[in-house]
Amino acid sequence: PGVFIWAGTGNTYDGQWVTGKQKGSGTMRYADGGVFSGIWEDNMKKGEGSLTDKDGCVYKGQFAKDVFEGHGTLASLAPPGSPPGTTGDLYDGGWSCNLKQGFGRLSWSDGSAYDGCWHRGDREGYGSWTSAGGDKYAGWWKDNAKHGEGVLEWASGDVYDGEWLDDTQNGHGLWTRPHIEVWTMSHDKPGLWLSGHRWGRMAAFTVSALQSTTL
Repeated sequence: PGVFIWAGTGNTYDGQWVTGKQKGSGTMRYADGGVFSGIWEDNMKKGEGSLTDKDGCVYKGQFAKDVFEGHGTLASLAPPGSPPGTTGDLYDGGWSCNLKQGFGRLSWSDGSAYDGCWHRGDREGYGSWTSAGGDKYAGWWKDNAKHGEGVLEWASGDVYDGEWLDDTQNGHGLWTRPHIEVWTMSHDKPGLWLSGHRWGRMAAFTVSALQSTTL
């Protein structure tokens, strides 16, 4: 074990060395205020460790070749001006090359949350999302947007079950309001939607009587 201070950066390493390289357990204190404590190999973070950056965000988990790789949690501080006791965003899941990858859960400071698949840092694949206001979506995502088949249930009780494109209703889908179901033309066909709007002639059928009225 030994301590080394880099004159050019002001970074300080206190830990194990092998043949002149950081290897084993050690702590690096960066000049900007960040701190890493964990396992090193060939001067790079590898294996389990904890990194606190200059902004106070804390990552605890696995590393490979100096980046987040494997499973880990990332917790941020609450936004400035938040009420006392407010927590920041928290992600718990898979990582690859410092980006969210695979399966993980992200809880935002406003109370909204996403559980599901990630690809290169974006929500992509199947996942469920709950808004701070109580809206709930379960279905497919692409580039952080609802994309493909999915069901959105608003806090009001309205439900849309159908196709999505770039976060809007697009394609065939059924919209259900409390006591009313919305279809196209007849009760046995789902409605058609384009860019979040009803497309073509639709009919509204009451659940109890299934009596058609033009929208």
